[in-house]
Amino acid sequence: MKEFFVSIISAIIGAVISAVVNLYIQKRKEKREDKEKVFQHKKEIFDSRPKYKIIGYKDYINRVGYGIKQQCDIDAFLTSIIAVKTNNGVEAFYREENFNITEWCGVIYTLENVGKTDILVTDLVCNHQRTKALFNSHNANEFLKMQSLNYSVMLDKEVRSGETITIKLCYHKSHVIESVIDAILAVVVKDANGNYWKQPLFAPFNKIYDSYRISHEDYRSFVTTEAAEECFKSPWKW
Repeated sequence: MKEFFVSIISAIIGAVISAVVNLYIQKRKEKREDKEKVFQHKKEIFDSRPKYKIIGYKDYINRVGYGIKQQCDIDAFLTSIIAVKTNNGVEAFYREENFNITEWCGVIYTLENVGKTDILVTDLVCNHQRTKALFNSHNANEFLKMQSLNYSVMLDKEVRSGETITIKLCYHKSHVIESVIDAILAVVVKDANGNYWKQPLFAPFNKIYDSYRISHEDYRSFVTTEAAEECFKSPWKW
């Protein structure tokens, strides 16, 4: 009788252990499959991402006044910040003579969306927020008067796959800002699926890097002045 109960208990224990092991194996399999699905989904998003390619480039850096009045989808002016004062807010100061449009030069890009996803919003943004500012050329003088920061110029227009946009970037002839080490500017977009992407633009040169995904928080830090203002108030945050 004792042997009978021992065999029953052993069978029960064996069944429980087998069930636990099978459950563990099943959970690991489901977890692996979930990871594969997530990876595949991310890969599909990346492979179908929007991205701009430079298909036209006009260099007027050494020809003051040329192309400045040409109508473009994004019309921007890049200049340096010479000083910042922080009280309750942030006041930025610029060289007033740099805002004289008759002394501007620049470059004009034609970009094509060669990706597989449509773009809802395109922003030209400044990466060097501590020392540079980027304005819409048409109201740059208003920011000068208000002593305000600005880092982006937006195109609120859908750009379908295969469609093109134009970007005009202006400088003062005596203060053309460039870097061969890193991209001072970038093109950031929101696509039709609600994802955000960034492409470093090595202006004023004919060079743009491929797109990579960024978070909504990163996007906001590029198109608003909130993060920069916080850093100006607390310089160690730069």
